[in-house]
Amino acid sequence: MNQTFLSLGAIAIFMFLSMNIHKGYLVATQQTVDSQQEVDAVNFGVSITDELYSQSFNYDSLQANYGHLNDINYASTRKNLITASDDTLAATIELSSEQEIVAGATGRVATVTIYRIESGKPKQLAQQNASIVPYNPN
Repeated sequence: MNQTFLSLGAIAIFMFLSMNIHKGYLVATQQTVDSQQEVDAVNFGVSITDELYSQSFNYDSLQANYGHLNDINYASTRKNLITASDDTLAATIELSSEQEIVAGATGRVATVTIYRIESGKPKQLAQQNASIVPYNPN
């Protein structure tokens, strides 16, 4: 009789430990996935701002190339990316009017907003600004 209770107690302790280890593994896995999604969103934003900075050499086409990417609700009016983890990211670009960026140099500020599309609905993740001035070789 005592050995039966001892065996049942050992099995209960084993099950408790197994469940806690499994729960810890699931939490760690979810945190890893969340971190990867955040890194993907930041990298997507950085790649877009790099594209925008390169427009200094083609400044007159900035509005034509990026001005229409300002509405998150339509796939044709935003930049889209499917990540390696099958996450759908989207970005909008709001271009300001011409303004003085630094002393003596006018340009435009682009506000890049990154979203995750979940069940067809956007959720804002990050926002970055890029100042673009025309390239002047002199």
